[in-house]
Amino acid sequence: MKRMFFFIAIGFCAITFLGCATAQNGAMSRAHSGISKGEYEFALKRLSEAESYRTPTPDLKAEIIFLRATCYEGLGKYDDSMGALNYLIENYPDSRYVPQARVKINRMESNRSRESIQIAEIAERYVLTVPLSKVVLKFPKKSFILDTPRLGGGTNSPRYFQFIDTKTGIIVSGWFEPARRYQGSQKNWEIREKAIIEHGLPASENISLMKEKEWEIILYTSKATGLPHMLADCILGDTWIELHVSLNSASSASADTLIGFLRQTEFEIKY
Repeated sequence: MKRMFFFIAIGFCAITFLGCATAQNGAMSRAHSGISKGEYEFALKRLSEAESYRTPTPDLKAEIIFLRATCYEGLGKYDDSMGALNYLIENYPDSRYVPQARVKINRMESNRSRESIQIAEIAERYVLTVPLSKVVLKFPKKSFILDTPRLGGGTNSPRYFQFIDTKTGIIVSGWFEPARRYQGSQKNWEIREKAIIEHGLPASENISLMKEKEWEIILYTSKATGLPHMLADCILGDTWIELHVSLNSASSASADTLIGFLRQTEFEIKY
């Protein structure tokens, strides 16, 4: 009887092992497919699945890290991508992916300066652009000061910026991104609100939509602070610019002040 149970247990383990191996291979195949289609978020989820089915071999682990770095690069998360690639080189030096990792790092370091925000002060105006973009954004300097924190997530993007008006308390932050990444203001809003709720914060209220010059605008009130906020998106040529304009807790300004700032923005197309 014990012998029979022993063989049953061995058979069960073998079936489980083969099942996990099949599921792992399937997840990797779907990850490769997602990357080839530019579906990087999808691919990242499949890579996490592949890790969860069973402990990857060193070769497979190195492949997962390399593919994850590829996804981060595709999403514009260059710091995350280079971090993963450096981890791969350091911890799996004999992997066949190391030469490719070095090539990727060199390329991203070269491209980084071309994809980073450039900010200048010209004729009492701030002038913002990215070398790869054909668009220049301008707005009056007044009492704004540059104050760009790097707190992780989107703030680590080389195209992120933040300014604070020391008199009115207006905070202006945003990004320059390729136009192809723009999903529409409504879709972006849904993604943002979902993230807020998932982090245990109350949903926004007093939501209204409007247009001002080239901008698509969503005005809302933060239920957590009671302060007005504005999201503004603009597509010009190959570039998507998103601005988040808000007030600090000490400000007595109104939502009209946020729109007033937007009306002072100007664009210039580089030729």
